[in-house]
Amino acid sequence: MAEGLRLIAGDRWLRTLTLFAAASNLALMGYQSIQVVFLVRTIGLSPGLVGGLISAVSLGGVAGAFCARRVAARVGDARATLVFEVGLAVGALLMPMTVEGPGLVLFVAGGVCVTAGVVGGNVIKASFQQRYCPPELLGRLTATSAFVSYGTLPLGALLGGALGTALGLRAAMWITSAGIPLAGLILLFSPIRRSRDLPGSTPPRPHHEAPATA
Repeated sequence: MAEGLRLIAGDRWLRTLTLFAAASNLALMGYQSIQVVFLVRTIGLSPGLVGGLISAVSLGGVAGAFCARRVAARVGDARATLVFEVGLAVGALLMPMTVEGPGLVLFVAGGVCVTAGVVGGNVIKASFQQRYCPPELLGRLTATSAFVSYGTLPLGALLGGALGTALGLRAAMWITSAGIPLAGLILLFSPIRRSRDLPGSTPPRPHHEAPATA
């Protein structure tokens, strides 16, 4: 774990993507922790309709996985990362606007954008890490990156619940949903914004690790 942390902290590309994932997951879990309660109590939907809406939203993940490599091949994987993780993330702002009747389309459209962006971005990130990281460090990088990025999930759930209790469910949905595109500022203020493609060369080995010899 310590070696993985040193690798991420010392590399601007890995550091940017890991910090973004942590911030994004905080906001994602924030709204996901209250979305069912929001749909039932605030919008007044039945449990069956709530399940149908969330099932429809999940189709965005299928679309994101299908399109990720195609978009990356066309515009470059750095730009594709911005398309999925920043451009589509703006759709999250549709979800708090949800109202009963035709307004339910807003929840589905916003949710599809978010899930497509998350899954598409993860496909690109995984491909980048596999080619960029030295093979002998890939396992440690993956474990450390997951520890940092997923470590914010319980905090996001607590945040969503606390905001819902203090401010009301719609206000909490606005705040947590807005956090998804705001997390993209980490990518926009990084080398990714100025690049067409993410680098393909491996980073230097940690200074304490001697090169292999025959």
